[in-house]
Amino acid sequence: MVSSILTVGDKVDIQHRQKQHQYKSKILEVVDEETLRLLLPIEKSVVVPLAKGRCLELTFCCKKGVYRCSAEVIDRYKEDNIYLMLVRITSELEKIQRRKFYRLPYAMEIEFREVKKEDEISLEEQEEVLWNRGVTLDLSGGGCRFNSSATYDVETQLEIRFFVDMESGSYEQIWIGKVTSSSQIPNRPDMYETRVEFIDTNRQRREQLIKFIFEEERKMRRKERGMDY
Repeated sequence: MVSSILTVGDKVDIQHRQKQHQYKSKILEVVDEETLRLLLPIEKSVVVPLAKGRCLELTFCCKKGVYRCSAEVIDRYKEDNIYLMLVRITSELEKIQRRKFYRLPYAMEIEFREVKKEDEISLEEQEEVLWNRGVTLDLSGGGCRFNSSATYDVETQLEIRFFVDMESGSYEQIWIGKVTSSSQIPNRPDMYETRVEFIDTNRQRREQLIKFIFEEERKMRRKERGMDY
């Protein structure tokens, strides 16, 4: 499947779990159905030294669309004055739609719990469902991705709540979302990465969240340029 979708020259966005930042690369070789040879990313004329064993999220822009997967760095080296790395794909390639909302790499604590169907549980019993805790990896006006010790089946509905600290104050956000994927983090048997699509249609709340995301993006860009904010 990999070799029928990905080709040499396809652009790759790289994000690793320890840093909320994306790097640019491209495919130099599809070695086999599990292994790719990529350029090591370069930023500000400096090679980014992604270490062996590092867990990555890769997003590919190719002729057949936009795909993403998890991967692990298995080697890095220099060849003909070019810095390269070998990565092993550790999840299925997932086709994604081009995002309607900008996705901001952002870490913050959230609380969430499963929303039971009305015919399975009463409102009073739903209020007694315990909250779980997690930390976001990214956030958009249409959903979020987070790490936690809980995992759920696809299509499970979750109630999610968190606070956004904006220039105008701090606001609570409460969303209902559906799980689009939930998988174990490599080498972390007790932790799972979950993606949720918000299915609420509250326009005011969504506009507030998008404004928060724009404010945070602006802060990050100013910080990268060494400016106060």
